[in-house]
Amino acid sequence: MITLKTHEIIDVPTDVVVCRVCGASLVIEDCDEWEESDDDGYLIPLHIAIECTTAPEAIGTYEWWDWLNGHWSTPYADWLPVSEIVLEWFRKHYRYTR
Repeated sequence: MITLKTHEIIDVPTDVVVCRVCGASLVIEDCDEWEESDDDGYLIPLHIAIECTTAPEAIGTYEWWDWLNGHWSTPYADWLPVSEIVLEWFRKHYRYTR
């Protein structure tokens, strides 16, 4: 089990899951909701923010809006299942500390 700080970026292995929209690899950008473990005080993620590695760097540009509209047009169909897979994988291999 690897222990991380809550804002570390983690690459998701492509054999776990890839972007359902374009097939690119994913990263975990942040853990934005967690609960503290009763056993050892580490943080157990309840929700993690994932992102496709094809996301443009410059937020708010035409390129970014075009990408966003293509990648997030159906978030419950495209991203919710992926988020659940990534969260399950993450909990098996990592934990957070403050």
